[in-house]
Amino acid sequence: MLIEPQGGRLTITHCGRLFKVVAVADTDGDANRYMMENENAAVLVVLGNLVVMADRNDRGGWAV
Repeated sequence: MLIEPQGGRLTITHCGRLFKVVAVADTDGDANRYMMENENAAVLVVLGNLVVMADRNDRGGWAV
């Protein structure tokens, strides 16, 4: 399973910073496939069995 936010904005706070999520995958294979097809995607954090990806150029804004 792969989730790509469309229209709406999905964000996650990690290390005190707010990042825009570009995709969430529930398997390593799906995450790797997505990152191969989207060069700027990178793993931000793994939560349980979910791989959360953000744009590698996103430095995150300060979470309030």
